[in-house]
Amino acid sequence: MLEQIEDTATETEVKTEGSETEVAENKEQDQEAKEKARNRLSDRLKAQTFHRREAERKAEALQRELDEIKSKTVIKREPDPDDYSDRDKYNEDREAWKNQEREKIRSEEERKLKIKQADEDRKARLDEQQKAYIAGRAEVIKEEPKFHDYEKEIDRIVEVYDAPEIQDTILAAKKQGPKIVKYLGTNPDELEEIASASPKERIFLMGKLVAKLEAKPVKTISTAPNPTRSERGSAPRVQAPTGKAFDKSKETFPEYAARINRLR
Repeated sequence: MLEQIEDTATETEVKTEGSETEVAENKEQDQEAKEKARNRLSDRLKAQTFHRREAERKAEALQRELDEIKSKTVIKREPDPDDYSDRDKYNEDREAWKNQEREKIRSEEERKLKIKQADEDRKARLDEQQKAYIAGRAEVIKEEPKFHDYEKEIDRIVEVYDAPEIQDTILAAKKQGPKIVKYLGTNPDELEEIASASPKERIFLMGKLVAKLEAKPVKTISTAPNPTRSERGSAPRVQAPTGKAFDKSKETFPEYAARINRLR
């Protein structure tokens, strides 16, 4: 019996050792597969980076060639007839120079016009935002006496962290802007967290805040069954007694009342 137990134990040990060896081999194979996958991914990324940089280099070289061609065709100053032996070539270059100067003047006028229009649009948009902000501000001040302090604190934080995105978002929100001021004023830690972020993160965080404040609260719908009449406080309905109607030719009223009482 003991020999059989020992044999069985030996077989179990051999099987266990075999299982452990298989597990170790499987782990090693998995590790090798993962390493190969990482190497393949790394190779693909390296190839993609190389091709992207190669395309950028070619684009830069092409731009340099174009700039060089343009610089050769550009006449830098008005042609002097004393520099030409060929009258036709002089006339050709002088006409090209005139056209070139006209194009410069036209481009400069267009650039100034675009700047002026953009500036006017910006001022008009800012004026509209400020008017809407002031209108909403009057409503919030009635509810929050510390509103002026909130505005001052936001201005201070914006100046300390150089975070104009906060004020821009507040004004862009128009009538909702004062609500943002009130929220940030009552949540100074969040205000400082937004201000200390990068410009892109500030825009993102302020956008999330605006969306949160504009979101309507979700109305909770009760799943409880409708209340019964007694739960609503109404008195229970009294069943009318049954029987023959009162007939004074056949009975007196006390007799009728006694008969009805017996039926209750």
